[in-house]
Amino acid sequence: MFLSKSLSAVKCDYKIHNMEMLIIIQVLEEWYHYLKGAQHPIEIWTNHKNLKYFCISQKPNHHQA
Repeated sequence: MFLSKSLSAVKCDYKIHNMEMLIIIQVLEEWYHYLKGAQHPIEIWTNHKNLKYFCISQKPNHHQA
């Protein structure tokens, strides 16, 4: 599967870890109709180290929430 979208000018100014999470959320929303009936758990694999930011306990900002 393939998904291509451009980010708005505002979203292009997000920090990289927020932008990476936004893209994952957009993909899950776009492909929800394929994923909702999956017989196996869904795994998201990424090699983007900036997403490790979300593994640290913190208070999310309004973009992350």
